[in-house]
Amino acid sequence: MEQQRTPLHVVVMNTATAVVAGSDTTATTLSSIFYFLLSNPACFTRLRAEIDGAFPPGVKEPTDTTVLAQMPYLNAVMSVIRCNVLSS
Repeated sequence: MEQQRTPLHVVVMNTATAVVAGSDTTATTLSSIFYFLLSNPACFTRLRAEIDGAFPPGVKEPTDTTVLAQMPYLNAVMSVIRCNVLSS
């Protein structure tokens, strides 16, 4: 049985759906993170100190995923928010 190629308009529609769905989830997660951090100044201060320690301002951009994966407080914040967003 020969496989047929997916028509371009179907690929475009599926891609648009994925982008919209992904952006909605990302927007909700980011909004939740900012709300949590701004509501809890001690958590914000601790997270900022961890980020600034790993990526000194003006010296290193926070784009090294290996370093990001090893940041315990950042990952804890993200995990807590993800659990709260998914449960609501």
